[in-house]
Amino acid sequence: MSASAPLGRPVQPPGLRLVTPLGGSPVTPSLAELLRTHRTRIGLTQQQLADFSTVSVRAIRDMENGVTLCPRRETVQLLARSLRLDDAAREDLSLAAGVAAPAAPTGPGVGVVRAGALLGRDRERAELADWFSRGAEPVLTVVGLPGVGKTRLVLELAGAVGHDGSRVLWPGWGGDDGGGADLPDRLVEAAVAELTTAAGGRGAASTRLALRIGAQPALLVLDDPARPPDPRALDQLLGQCPGLRVVLTAVRPPRVTGMRRLVLHGLPTPPDPQDPGWATAPAVRLLTGGPIPGSDPDPGELTPAERADLNAVVEQLDGLPFALTLAAPLVELYGPATLRRCLAEDLLGTLGVGAGAAGSDGTAGAERFRRIRETVDALPATRRRALADLCAVTGPGAPTQDGPVPPTVEMLCRTSGLALPECGRTVDELCAAGLLRRQGPGRFRVVGLVRSLATALPDPTGRPAAVPA
Repeated sequence: MSASAPLGRPVQPPGLRLVTPLGGSPVTPSLAELLRTHRTRIGLTQQQLADFSTVSVRAIRDMENGVTLCPRRETVQLLARSLRLDDAAREDLSLAAGVAAPAAPTGPGVGVVRAGALLGRDRERAELADWFSRGAEPVLTVVGLPGVGKTRLVLELAGAVGHDGSRVLWPGWGGDDGGGADLPDRLVEAAVAELTTAAGGRGAASTRLALRIGAQPALLVLDDPARPPDPRALDQLLGQCPGLRVVLTAVRPPRVTGMRRLVLHGLPTPPDPQDPGWATAPAVRLLTGGPIPGSDPDPGELTPAERADLNAVVEQLDGLPFALTLAAPLVELYGPATLRRCLAEDLLGTLGVGAGAAGSDGTAGAERFRRIRETVDALPATRRRALADLCAVTGPGAPTQDGPVPPTVEMLCRTSGLALPECGRTVDELCAAGLLRRQGPGRFRVVGLVRSLATALPDPTGRPAAVPA
């Protein structure tokens, strides 16, 4: 299998683009179908979407049931923003509603929310809620690899905060740009642009935003900005707005004082594939509930061996939601045992097949491959070398009856020649970036997808690339 996959920007889910039958004209999906599919794709109920968009739940229900066929343009715009649709999806939704497509939001942090990432995140969701209501730190950063579900988790927090009456400031998702709203999008976007520049001070937009917020409770979301916020400008804004909390999503943690960090890893591997509740485990649901209609194997019909193989697949993919989604159509295509073997032989190439499978969200998956590769490639030379060393020692060098021994800091010291304190700092940084996953006290392992990418890149010191075990 080829390890290459087409790269591009995220697109909408399968089945929502215009389809041209043989010898016919394009068939446009109905408004009801589009709205219902987009809403369920990001895991929202009708009531939650109503809370996020300020569109009544009755209006949403009527649109999804086909009662309302031509809603107002403003209603479509609010729904498109709350569903975080990209340009193509916005155009389709507007076309189905019979209105002109609203302009796509631009600016820092605008992105597309993907489905399923919230599964199994009860602990993280509770931690975020506790931080907003009682946390001493005004800034929290959700750190993790692309595709692990950072934006989806923050979206849930924003919905809960907005439902309780607090302000939610999220560039590209908020007040109308027409000027009548209390906090129009353009003001929030301008203020965020000032905070995320290297100017080192607040500008006019940040000042106006602070005056609008005052002491009221509010949540400012910086969703994967191109640059981290300037510490001095952010401190000034927080000093003038005592009720403001800032949540930042990032692949690598920025250096911001007074910041709390939440590292988001993949979903855990179910402990026992023969347990009656195994089929409802979040990682299993993503893997066996693929995006291709008819490709969902009935967990009750799986043999014990097939369940064990699927458990191994979850572990090979480290529970990363986007990787599980790409692997889902391959469960039906190859079968659990063959898929497990293919991932062990060529993880990137196998997921590339999943990215190209009919109906899969392949372009978004390829984009995440690219971003993870960039994350590995952007590491300092010493960290890249340490990651290559960890890839080399992770394997059957010291096997036990339960499998390979996870690497330790001591192993890294022996292979890299670094001092023990420096090895400890290196491991902490790699864990904080989501590149390593802790397996217990003093034990960890390289995330499978990171290992595949890291070993494919040349070593920055000129040494031969590590060979995967």
